[in-house]
Amino acid sequence: MPKILEELTDAIKNAKSLSQANRLHGVWVRNNLARDLHEDVEGLDPSSASILDATSDYSELAAELPALYFKRYLDLIRRTYPDKWQQMVEDLLRNSSGKFTSECINFLLEQEQQGRISYCLDRWLSEQTIKGPLLLWVVKNRNSKKYYSIIHPLVTPRLLAAMFYAIDYESLQNASTRRIPLGDLLSDDIDLIPDLLADANVETASDLAQTLLLNQGFEELTKKSLLARFIKKFPTVQSLLAGQSADSSEDNALIVSQESFNTSKAEYEDLIAQGDPNHDWHMPDDEWDAISLNYTSGTTGRPKGVVCHHRGAYLMTMGTALSWQIGLYPKYLTIVPLFHCNGWNHTWMMPSLGGQITCCRDITAAAIFNAID
Repeated sequence: MPKILEELTDAIKNAKSLSQANRLHGVWVRNNLARDLHEDVEGLDPSSASILDATSDYSELAAELPALYFKRYLDLIRRTYPDKWQQMVEDLLRNSSGKFTSECINFLLEQEQQGRISYCLDRWLSEQTIKGPLLLWVVKNRNSKKYYSIIHPLVTPRLLAAMFYAIDYESLQNASTRRIPLGDLLSDDIDLIPDLLADANVETASDLAQTLLLNQGFEELTKKSLLARFIKKFPTVQSLLAGQSADSSEDNALIVSQESFNTSKAEYEDLIAQGDPNHDWHMPDDEWDAISLNYTSGTTGRPKGVVCHHRGAYLMTMGTALSWQIGLYPKYLTIVPLFHCNGWNHTWMMPSLGGQITCCRDITAAAIFNAID
């Protein structure tokens, strides 16, 4: 047995093909054997603490560990880093999934950190940084007596909004047809949407219904099934959805008087008539000459006029087409205002590729959605 202990220690220390998780697992197996032989595990190298010190991604290490060792891993972090273990475990919780999520929650509860769990979940929910697997744990355990005080304050419409965001995000990141567990749960649990909308008002429910309609993570039939649960509690959502399709019909087009239309048309025709098709186009004398003047508040909130030059506009136009690898004849739905860097210079980039720019006069979710072919 001592010979086996010696060979195991040497293998853990020198095997280059082992991952950090495999190495840590090996250390724990070796330590169990050493204790049976009444050996001092603290004197053996490598130690579990030394492996932690050499680890850059603690979440990745946890994901590769057998579930049997989750609690031991968290306890190792607490003992190795007494001054920062709490923050480390909170970070692990935020990026956790499956059984490891429950283990992180239970470990923090054992350390009397219930207040921190509630604070972190509420903050991540408010910031919309809470991830799908953690949301899945919250929803699945919403009726648990053990976690009631932690989860009950979270069961609000904003939890549903976070779920829609997480599902949409995962669908955009996932190019395959792999199912989204959070989306499946939302569809299968018929009480979930009513629970989350219990304290909602009509406006909030309508906004969430619109969010669902635009979500990429659900098939159309599933969307209709979920919307029926909205309508059951808020019947006015039905008229909202009916109105969405009606908004794009000719019957609901913008109506102006004939006199106003004729005046505007005449002004437009007069403006066009003033143009000279044989005008000698004057090219800029210098590439640094101004091409546009944009009045904008920018990102600072302080109104200003911004001058763009021909050189900058040309380089951005060509650079965008090359870096984005855009092909010929693209179609672009823009909601970027022209005063913002001339619409990110797409105003010139799209025509240079023979493309089409579609503009939205009304920047709303419904208008954008209806403009998509």
